[in-house]
Amino acid sequence: HIVGLLPGEASVFRTVGGRVTDAVIEQLGMVAGLAKLLAGDEAELDVALIHHTSCGASLFGDHGVQQRLAATAGTSPEKVATLAIADPVDTVRGDLDRLRDSVLPARLRVSGYVYDVATGVLEPVEDTRVLRSTA
Repeated sequence: HIVGLLPGEASVFRTVGGRVTDAVIEQLGMVAGLAKLLAGDEAELDVALIHHTSCGASLFGDHGVQQRLAATAGTSPEKVATLAIADPVDTVRGDLDRLRDSVLPARLRVSGYVYDVATGVLEPVEDTRVLRSTA
């Protein structure tokens, strides 16, 4: 609802902290592949990466939380730490870099935003641009 889309107008991937994970990259690759199958080489896909203020993943930077959460979730403290959000603007930029470094098709258009939960304002971090140069 924060970007004005109706149900069915977008695929939404929700992850802990809104972070780009290996699974997200794999799923975006599948969506891009499906778009190409359905629309051919002219298929267009826009990716809006959105993090938000006051995110619970900000707690993941605390060593004690990492230890306890890792034990509870059956993962490693290091994995929990990779999802930490100290500054949502920085993590959006980092996750956009991760998308650029991935094997996703270069023609994807990506943009990054931070949603302020107190004001309801969606602030752009990075304007929409092609994922990376194909040259």
